[in-house]
Amino acid sequence: MHKKNFTENTNSLIEVVPVGQDRKLFDEFIVLPYRLYAKDAAWVAPLKTEYRFMFDRKKNPFFQHAEAELFLCFLKDAWGRGKVVGRISAQIDYGHLKIHKDDAGFFGCFEAINDMEVARALFTAAEQWLAARDMKTMRGPYTLNINGEAGLQIDGFQHVPMFLTAYNLPYYRHLVEGSGFAKIKELYSWRYSREFIVPPLAKKISQHALQNKAVKVRTIDMKHFEYELGIGLKIFNDAWKNNWGFVPPTDAEIQKIGRDMKMIMDPRIVVVVEYKGKVAGMAITVPNINEALKPLKGKLFPFGWLKLLWNTKVRRPKKCRLMLLGILPELQRLRIGGELGVLLSVEVYRRAKAAGYHEAELSWTLDDNHAINHVIRMMGSHLYKTHYVYECPIGNR
Repeated sequence: MHKKNFTENTNSLIEVVPVGQDRKLFDEFIVLPYRLYAKDAAWVAPLKTEYRFMFDRKKNPFFQHAEAELFLCFLKDAWGRGKVVGRISAQIDYGHLKIHKDDAGFFGCFEAINDMEVARALFTAAEQWLAARDMKTMRGPYTLNINGEAGLQIDGFQHVPMFLTAYNLPYYRHLVEGSGFAKIKELYSWRYSREFIVPPLAKKISQHALQNKAVKVRTIDMKHFEYELGIGLKIFNDAWKNNWGFVPPTDAEIQKIGRDMKMIMDPRIVVVVEYKGKVAGMAITVPNINEALKPLKGKLFPFGWLKLLWNTKVRRPKKCRLMLLGILPELQRLRIGGELGVLLSVEVYRRAKAAGYHEAELSWTLDDNHAINHVIRMMGSHLYKTHYVYECPIGNR
């Protein structure tokens, strides 16, 4: 599929160019996946308007602490005419560097035909850009950092991807690993179905927690949405601050997350647990908007927005994604903290089922987060998709 038979002088046919501020090249960057995934039944085309915002240095708050460059790979024929056959981004998140001090730059948005020479040319361009800015390691794929779409999918391709999760063609693993990258982390996605039955132990723990008069469970208060979401994100920042690669979102990014979430959120499946009158934990679950986006094929105008409204507000998605679940750090080492974590998990399932959802994904967790993975397995979920994060020392490929 997409395999090109090169002449012996392969490199003379390949040209990688930076997109810079060239609008025509940027348009080529956006539309390439539509050609590569044309026959892929699972792929969900991203909204082109969202992609334009993502790389708008003036509008996207990510660029208040980061910089990036986009690259396109052209394959030239004997007459010098070029066809776009690949793309990649290179980015530096100075927020990440400030916390982790690892001189790691990132790559992302990798798309290419099934040819190793094309892949290597793209990775070389990204590597050179990062090296010129004194980075020592290239890591990814991230769009744009670990808080976005993270990792390269390596299994579970029969499943349509959930909202804000990475998806790629199966042969990309061969191209990435063949270009000198080694896996450094696995990101796990877990599946629950409507037929799921809460395990007796989890049910017992959650019921015991509810018997505590200091414990209260409720849905998010949409009248005070920004305040509640702010508390939730603070919980996650505190709870995840020691996790591998974690970078807390800035205030500007939190505001954007709030605006985006409010548009799609179903408050029935956003669960808050209080302990002694204060918010102690939260589980943020969102409808799988990809079900509404898939028929649009990336086009919101002229009538795509009507279809989007119909598919989200009337027809409604049948799947949802549990994106974040956290308990205050000061409670995590206490028995009550463990009980509240199980209680949140049980309540999310119960409320999602009552709201008419047929399937849920919990994603993602790190492969070495053994404690949380044990709890998830205890809840009866099963691992159904895996993403790899790769890394390569710059100059050693």
